[in-house]
Amino acid sequence: MIDAVFMLIAFAAFALIYLFIIKIVQWPKLLAFCSSFTFSSLLFFILVIFVGKPIKLFQLDKALRHDYHLYQMIADQYPKQYQQFLARIKDSIFLDTDRLQIEELSFELLYEVYPKYLTKAPDDKIYADLLATLELYEKMYTENPAMILKLEFPKRFTEVSLEPLKMSDYQDVLIQSRRAKTALVEAAIVDPQPLPDATQVEPQISRIIQDLVNTHGREVVSTTFNSQEDVLLDKKKAASVVIDFYHMLLAQMPAGAGKIVRYFSDESR
Repeated sequence: MIDAVFMLIAFAAFALIYLFIIKIVQWPKLLAFCSSFTFSSLLFFILVIFVGKPIKLFQLDKALRHDYHLYQMIADQYPKQYQQFLARIKDSIFLDTDRLQIEELSFELLYEVYPKYLTKAPDDKIYADLLATLELYEKMYTENPAMILKLEFPKRFTEVSLEPLKMSDYQDVLIQSRRAKTALVEAAIVDPQPLPDATQVEPQISRIIQDLVNTHGREVVSTTFNSQEDVLLDKKKAASVVIDFYHMLLAQMPAGAGKIVRYFSDESR
């Protein structure tokens, strides 16, 4: 709509300049046409880039905050991350990025703030997120297990590409995972939960770690969760450890799994 208005303005400018050159300056018609077309095209470009794009960004920001309460809450609690998100959106609008890519940027914002809310999320939302994530991971494991490690430890596995996630085969499970994370973040904001006492969860954590060690070996488990040097890591074995860890968390039922995840997510420990 905005671009159409700017096109009308540019066309009107073209007509006025053309008539001015023909009637007043009295240049040849071809020269008048070329000059008018050049000026009106430049005017249209300036309007689109320097007026239209900021207007579109403002409208998108306003619509997100109005239609999706989550974005308003994120903007209030994490303004820096939200402004960085808007900056990425601005670049996409400048490049005329399609809607799907803008949605991907929206989910990048969600994934960026998601870990910050795990310490406050209710048990049932954490459990639902674990279920959805496990379903996604099990699909990844058969096709590209390294992507599991990329999602679980993004700062360690920077070289792993998530490009295959854009394939249609992943869309159903990916959408379910994103919905679960969205619900978790919303619930953590609206109904924040306290951190569990260490005595409530450490015995359960110890049993889970021991079960993982019994299944995969101490070295594989230790390397999966602790190693900063990943060159020699068997990514398929490490992904298998992560999947089994999720299964063991889910076996604790919502109350147990929720407390463990909140405890693990507390960066102040």
